[in-house]
Amino acid sequence: MIKHGTKTSTIKLGYIIFQPVLLRLKKQRFYCKVCDQMFTASTSLVDKHCYISNLIKSHIA
Repeated sequence: MIKHGTKTSTIKLGYIIFQPVLLRLKKQRFYCKVCDQMFTASTSLVDKHCYISNLIKSHIA
């Protein structure tokens, strides 16, 4: 497996004084030479394929 660039995601973290707090997260991309597929690093801040943080989701629920 080799590094293959990054993917930038904009994640909503909440609001401070009525202004949205956005995080531009660069996730590392990997390429597997054996299976010829690409993978992206994961984070505990957001679920897969989501742009709203788990913290915001817990405040809503």
